[in-house]
Amino acid sequence: MSNKERGKRMVEEMALENVIDTFAAITDKTLTDEGSDGFSRVEGSPDFIIGFDSKPLGIELAEVRGTKDTEAYLDEVSGIAWKKHDSYQRRGLFKNQIDVVDGQAIRGLHIYC
Repeated sequence: MSNKERGKRMVEEMALENVIDTFAAITDKTLTDEGSDGFSRVEGSPDFIIGFDSKPLGIELAEVRGTKDTEAYLDEVSGIAWKKHDSYQRRGLFKNQIDVVDGQAIRGLHIYC
């Protein structure tokens, strides 16, 4: 792993901490490692796989830029989600729920693969 890749991963891990904290504050539920057993991270899989209600939940971090309003933002996030869905389905990767999360804004969209 190069220094650039290692640095990117560290930033992703910090964003994930924010996602987990925000998720817990909003839903009054906690995300755990329980339920993520048996899902090792492979190239092209979600950025993180964690447990939610004892089931695996994929977290895909994305950065949405240049949207001027809510509708454009949702269109962009939805487009990212469907691209990920199609890619995972085509390759037979991770057939559980995936959340696409804007790591900058801690907003997200649930999709099911």
